[in-house]
Amino acid sequence: MKRLLSIVILCTLSATSSASWLFGGSDDYLVVGTTPVTAFPITVSLWVKTAACNNDAIITISDTTIDDNDAFQARITASCESAGTIDGSAVTAISTDTFSTNTWANIIVIFASTTDMRTYVDNGAGNGSDTTVTAPLSSTNMRLGGRFAAAPNDFTGNIGHAAVFDVAINSTTRSDLQSCTPDTTDEGADVVAYWPLDANNTDDSVGTYDLTIEGDSVTFDSGDDPSVSACGSTTTLFRRRR
Repeated sequence: MKRLLSIVILCTLSATSSASWLFGGSDDYLVVGTTPVTAFPITVSLWVKTAACNNDAIITISDTTIDDNDAFQARITASCESAGTIDGSAVTAISTDTFSTNTWANIIVIFASTTDMRTYVDNGAGNGSDTTVTAPLSSTNMRLGGRFAAAPNDFTGNIGHAAVFDVAINSTTRSDLQSCTPDTTDEGADVVAYWPLDANNTDDSVGTYDLTIEGDSVTFDSGDDPSVSACGSTTTLFRRRR
């Protein structure tokens, strides 16, 4: 049976530190060579603060490090909407809601199946697509902050608290992520990777998928954090399992 996949960048942080990582927008990423998930469904949820909306890729899971074919991808459109695309095709799901530049926003993209893709901004009214898309079932590489194809369309701004689920998350989980509500049910059992990005490291807090730095313009930003800026509290959403 194929497992569900969800990627989430969360508004959560540890009780001892708070921050995010700043991306320079050109060939600067956080990467892992073995992805936590490789098949549908996928949910991508991110806390981001972008300097400009330029159809930037914020996370890419691909079976190649050369281009964006055979890839799950979450983007920010030129109109400051969240968007999802698969297999290097044109954007096939765009959020109903928008967000502002230089302001933290929670972005979620759910890749539920080849015919079901949905996306949300701050858990508002989502929008989806029933367009049939190709599933990149052999995805082996993940890049946070950009594409695998050459620039442009790499992300410029801050990203904090990222996670990957192997389920298509429901409305309750979306609400918990957006409000930074700690896990009190079984949501944590579906988290296969979680990068708080709230300290000067890029470790996976629940699994073994530690990120590495690629490029010299992705740096730790100790003064900017989505949990404080957007949620008003410092909590840990998921418990460490490794």
